[in-house]
Amino acid sequence: QLKSSFMTPLRFNLGLGLDYKPVDWVTINFSPATYKLVHAAISDSNRVDVTAFGIDKGQKTLSEFGSSVRIEAKYKPLREFELYTLLYFYTNYRQVEFDWQIECDFIINRFLSAHLTLHPRFDSTVKSDEPQHIQFKELLSIGFNHHFR
Repeated sequence: QLKSSFMTPLRFNLGLGLDYKPVDWVTINFSPATYKLVHAAISDSNRVDVTAFGIDKGQKTLSEFGSSVRIEAKYKPLREFELYTLLYFYTNYRQVEFDWQIECDFIINRFLSAHLTLHPRFDSTVKSDEPQHIQFKELLSIGFNHHFR
């Protein structure tokens, strides 16, 4: 059985709130009124388990209200180092969804560069008999750079 498919799940969030920039490289968006829509394509309902996306069995759509916080920062203290982070937190006041993306770009020398990504995620909105755990995705890539003249 497939875990997902094209446009399944389709996620849409719409929030009403405020956007705050304490410094020029940080943005904080707080939306106390957030609408969340998760939709599974009709043709995929038999091949994909929609309960893995929080949708009730036999349904195609999850529609709920809650609140969310989104914090985004892009910091470059040195020419050789750049840090980007995006934190997203949503709650429907019963369950939570937490997604944090951390990316670092390094210039090692004029020929080599590196990119490091750490992506923790927790979602208690998924309907499952198993206990929810935090999930991690890590990535380290090394790049070779050459400029042609």
